[in-house]
Amino acid sequence: MRLWLYNSENYLTLLDDEDHRLEYLKIQDEQHLVIEVRNKDMSWPEEMSFIANSSKIDRHKVPTEKGATGLSNLGNTCFMNSSIQCVSNTQPLTQYFISGRHLYELNRTNPIGMKGHMAKCYGDLVQELWSGTQKNVAPLKLRWTIAKYAPRFNGF
Repeated sequence: MRLWLYNSENYLTLLDDEDHRLEYLKIQDEQHLVIEVRNKDMSWPEEMSFIANSSKIDRHKVPTEKGATGLSNLGNTCFMNSSIQCVSNTQPLTQYFISGRHLYELNRTNPIGMKGHMAKCYGDLVQELWSGTQKNVAPLKLRWTIAKYAPRFNGF
């Protein structure tokens, strides 16, 4: 296994120094770690390295047409990604999220709800998809939020 630190804006850093312990890495409370498990043939899955390598490019210098941003496959997320692409091309709904109006209507007090986390993460993702500043986006935050409230979708 190997650990990746998810910093922000889909930026991953491989924690490959074997001498460090987690306490010495000074990981903030709100930061996420991703554990990557080797394939059976002892190779590493391609998805995490692809995301990490594409994160090193200054995406703000790689403009693209708004809405033409792709979604990185995080391992068995092709169905989720195709659904996100379809829903994000429903213009009235997309405009609702891009404008931020959803933030005023989040139900954070429903004891059996998701405290608005799903809507917030989806809204953040739609804003990235339609910003026109990136060629591709890894929907990590949305995937983690889905897994948090529906543990059957945990893992890769």
